[in-house]
Amino acid sequence: MAPSLTPLPRSLLRTEALLALLRGRRHLLVLTHNNPDPDSLGAAIGLRHFASMAGLVDSAFALSGRILRAENQEMVRQLGIDMTPLAEVDVAKYDVAALVDTQPGFGHTIVPAGAKVDIVIDHHVIEASPPNIDPVFRDVRCEVGATSSLVTTYFREAEIGRAHV
Repeated sequence: MAPSLTPLPRSLLRTEALLALLRGRRHLLVLTHNNPDPDSLGAAIGLRHFASMAGLVDSAFALSGRILRAENQEMVRQLGIDMTPLAEVDVAKYDVAALVDTQPGFGHTIVPAGAKVDIVIDHHVIEASPPNIDPVFRDVRCEVGATSSLVTTYFREAEIGRAHV
């Protein structure tokens, strides 16, 4: 049988590219904007879970600001979302870093000194990233309503945790 010449869907190519980037890495640092909302929290936890279920890397979610709204604080409590204050994180320990629901250059995003942003997953428009930050993997789709929805596509396309998604 001849190999298929049908190109892979673009989103599947993104998922494969993300998996390829994560393979061989040991520690993923996930960051959001300073005061994460439910979409940021969901995307961060989803990306950590994706990396873990794919058998790829351990990860941590670092918080640079605070959870401000009462309903978001309750979400963190009810779901047991594990976050470490960014000031307590040894950035050198991580060999891959991701920004979710934000991008370099947004005024409400802190990229710690010494961290190289390798992954950007977002659904917001930005004019241009700062010239010194050029992530290897960038999935920015403004037509998608939430960053956590983007992360969900990775699970579906990689067929990871079908029973859990």
